[in-house]
Amino acid sequence: MSGIRVLYRVVPDTGIDVFAVEDGGLTHEETKQVGGLKDAVIAPSGDFVYAARLGPCDTRGCQLDATSQLRTFRRDQESGLLALQNRYLYYYNVDDVDSLSISDDERLFVTRKSSGYTLLYELVAGVLTRAGTSVSLLSDADVSIQLARPFEFTSARPGTAAVDVFGTDTAVGFEIPLGEVDVLANGQTDRFGNRLPLFGAPNGLAASPDARHVYVSSYQHGVVAFERVGAGVEPGDPYTRLDILEVSSGSISFGAEEDSDGCIAVDDLAYDGVAYTVRSSKWQRRPNADWPWADVAGTAKTGEVCPHTPEEPGHYRLVVEMEVDGETRQHASNVHVEDDHGDSIDDATAVGVPSLTDGWLDPGDEDYFRIDLDRSGELTAHSEWWINAEGRLLDEDGDLITSASGGAAADFNFRIVRDLDAGTYFVRIHERFSRAGAYTIHVGFEVHTSDLVVEAVSVSDTSPDSGASFTLNRFLVVDSADDKVYAYGRSGERDASSDFDLAFANGAPRGIAATDDRLYVVDYWDEKVYVYRTTGERDASSDFDLAFPNSHPAGMTHADGALYVLDSSDDRAYAYGTSGERQVDNEFDLNASNSSPTGMAHRNGSFFVVDSAADQVFVYSGGAANSP
Repeated sequence: MSGIRVLYRVVPDTGIDVFAVEDGGLTHEETKQVGGLKDAVIAPSGDFVYAARLGPCDTRGCQLDATSQLRTFRRDQESGLLALQNRYLYYYNVDDVDSLSISDDERLFVTRKSSGYTLLYELVAGVLTRAGTSVSLLSDADVSIQLARPFEFTSARPGTAAVDVFGTDTAVGFEIPLGEVDVLANGQTDRFGNRLPLFGAPNGLAASPDARHVYVSSYQHGVVAFERVGAGVEPGDPYTRLDILEVSSGSISFGAEEDSDGCIAVDDLAYDGVAYTVRSSKWQRRPNADWPWADVAGTAKTGEVCPHTPEEPGHYRLVVEMEVDGETRQHASNVHVEDDHGDSIDDATAVGVPSLTDGWLDPGDEDYFRIDLDRSGELTAHSEWWINAEGRLLDEDGDLITSASGGAAADFNFRIVRDLDAGTYFVRIHERFSRAGAYTIHVGFEVHTSDLVVEAVSVSDTSPDSGASFTLNRFLVVDSADDKVYAYGRSGERDASSDFDLAFANGAPRGIAATDDRLYVVDYWDEKVYVYRTTGERDASSDFDLAFPNSHPAGMTHADGALYVLDSSDDRAYAYGTSGERQVDNEFDLNASNSSPTGMAHRNGSFFVVDSAADQVFVYSGGAANSP
């Protein structure tokens, strides 16, 4: 283009903004008013812009009298400005056209938002000619009416009358006018065994420069990459499934031949009237279905197929180059999934308390975690990330105690809170709709109140004239089950009028500290300090996040103008100013024996840290450990 560089912005229902790109900045040149505008695309030649609009008469009753249109704008190559050249009425059935896509050889696809109904126009010098029509995608049995709406984004393929359409949890490729439709929806696997993740509603897409991939962004699953196969691109995976080649961990079978100790030579091996000869074979691995296959080092063989025992979780397959009745072909075995966590209580993954453990669930998979408690207390367990999971708490015999579930858009996939006696327990997690996805399971625990489950802070035990930081003569106890602060007088009598509820987000409190005008409550799950006035009102503007290493808060106190937060993972006391700034010079490590801190207090220059495993109180002065 010999003129200026131009950027166009589609403003729905309003028009097209034209910006000149000069010296790294933007200058607004004009707004081409198009009432009811839905989408617009620029022709590969740069000569025309095509826009779709809806008018006030958009019902089927209007039929050909509808004012819904495709508009062609001629584009000035020097200035980038647009001039209306022609109007075309929509075909009357397409009364909610929402998305346009154009191929490199100037085929225009017009897609209906609610059903995926798509029209194809051939473009010649800005003139649109109807070339064919697809059927409604919702008439396909593989597309869920509930989950497949809306079809808001499309991407044309190069050099062919084919287009890819994306809706909620749905990807569809089809060729017009042949009517060939390839649907991948709701956790289905494609022809290579890759399962579509639950990515939710797309909010944008872009095709790669070579047109091999389409990248779809979504709120639920980040960016999901789709590889196009056929109809304008070469197949990306050269290996097709060979049913008689089956693998599992440490074993392999080829037709009637099976071996778990060694390799199987395949040289003019006859099976069911077909002769097979393996030229070469190798194992491949991918972390999960979202990743491409990669060769496993040291597994390449000539003339035979060999078993492999995976050393890490992931997906595995054996691929071969072979002659089948004299014709050279490339084939793959079934996909073996090496699980990252056990599928029963007998091989459950043992996790600490507290702990964070990552996992991956394949369709139909379930993961078990073993939790050993040496005392009674309150167990909390939840998982996060974009799966729709159910969690079950089981006793040592595998019998159900309780269960919980959430959604992929909820704060937690599931959350279980339960008072338990000492013993062995299991948490079972599975994806409720048999889709794949990653998760992180969080496990927390606090001993019961009789064993110092909550921290009681003495706010004042002397007269107001002594210089104490706070003078309300009461104890404050934060309760992690009720998400509430309870108040008591110096003699232990209840002061219910001073109780207050914590903020909704402050649902995992682990300690409380006080200054003369503020109360500070540290939250385990949020890794954050919530601030309240002494009367219980929230002071959200003073909240602050904990420093990155301080990710397992276990108690807190106030001393000498600083807030100290215990960390049960680092076995360290972190220090902060009351405004949230970290004070590294005031921090100190805990004694090696003080490895399970659950609460702390400060008195006369010394820190007192309760340890739930050692059943001791450790005393620290100036950061140096004294005898407990």
